[in-house]
Amino acid sequence: MTKCNFGPCEKEVSKDAKCCSKTCANLSRWGATDFDGKITKKICTNCGNEFEVRRSEEKRRQRKCCSPECANAKKSATHKNKIVSSSQKAKQREAMLGRELTKEHRAAIGRGVAGKNNSHWIDGRSQQKEGAADYNFEFTSTLRTTIKKRDGYKCKKCNEDGTSFKLFVHHIDMDKHNNSEENLVTVCGSCHGKIHGGSLSNDFS
Repeated sequence: MTKCNFGPCEKEVSKDAKCCSKTCANLSRWGATDFDGKITKKICTNCGNEFEVRRSEEKRRQRKCCSPECANAKKSATHKNKIVSSSQKAKQREAMLGRELTKEHRAAIGRGVAGKNNSHWIDGRSQQKEGAADYNFEFTSTLRTTIKKRDGYKCKKCNEDGTSFKLFVHHIDMDKHNNSEENLVTVCGSCHGKIHGGSLSNDFS
């Protein structure tokens, strides 16, 4: 009796056999160093680094990138500036129709397009908003929400709660660069227009 020809295997075989099983015979033929199978070396298609893949890892054998980060980067580069046909857009809309997103998923989407990640970002100002250049980067949505919350989400002139008119954050001294909380107050769209038109007092004392 002799030992199996595949090194890590401790089983004994008859003198006429080289390996104890087909598995050990294949592992020996592949040059494997253990029972996890043959090690195949590949070059990452994204970063160019060399990485190893086991023959036994069926799902990983088709891998072209060394890590999930590289795979995502490669996918992003492939789809960047790619023109999507109207028919493909229709299919995407149909696939998303009726799909319910969790609160966490919606928040993650929001973070992904917030601030400098937004295509309209210019020092915190929107390209589309008329008069946006009059405001500086301090007058953020977070600040406006803070002021509205402080004022109980009600107009400090008429007590409107946003049902009939949209709520705005108004600069009391009319200086759009003075964004201290003491200079900001919540007003409804109606009162805001009247204040700037001069038909309603700008006194909030």
